[in-house]
Amino acid sequence: MFVKKESKLSDSKINFFLTLLLFIVSFNITYSQSWKYKTVKSDFDGSYKVARVIGTGGRFPYENPYLVVIRYSTGSVNIYISDAGYSGCDNKNVSFKFNNDEEIYTTSRVGEGVNNDSWFISSMEDISRNELLEKFTKHNYVSVRLSQDCGLKDYRFSLSGSTKALNYVLGYGWIKKQIEKEKKQKEL
Repeated sequence: MFVKKESKLSDSKINFFLTLLLFIVSFNITYSQSWKYKTVKSDFDGSYKVARVIGTGGRFPYENPYLVVIRYSTGSVNIYISDAGYSGCDNKNVSFKFNNDEEIYTTSRVGEGVNNDSWFISSMEDISRNELLEKFTKHNYVSVRLSQDCGLKDYRFSLSGSTKALNYVLGYGWIKKQIEKEKKQKEL
């Protein structure tokens, strides 16, 4: 009998530690999504830099989309959301809502990926794409709504680590320089 009690005590300790481990792992997955960045070399596209973060929300199998910023060696920059579901229906819109910002920034100038699996932001209606990139560096998270005739999906992306990632991809101070150029062009 004494042996059985000791075994139950060990089982309860094991269960406690397994539960604690599961809680820590799920907390880290849910709340510590941080931006990742790297340089990619491709035989077809040359060298380019990419930064991305995994989001949350949506429904199976589109529960973990990516918010991606790429800068190609040509200097062109793409902003898109991938792994968020089909993007081939008409009347596509993408809306961004940043924490501590009452404004909702929207665009209907949205392209889809080759396999209708990505949402490319061609331009914004309320702010420039560069101002959008700047907001990525100034807020804690952004909520994104993808809508089209087929339906809508809401996601949330952490912006933790975005400044470092975007400085790596775009170049330190690049966003600020682009915004200054835009202001000068508007003045002219």
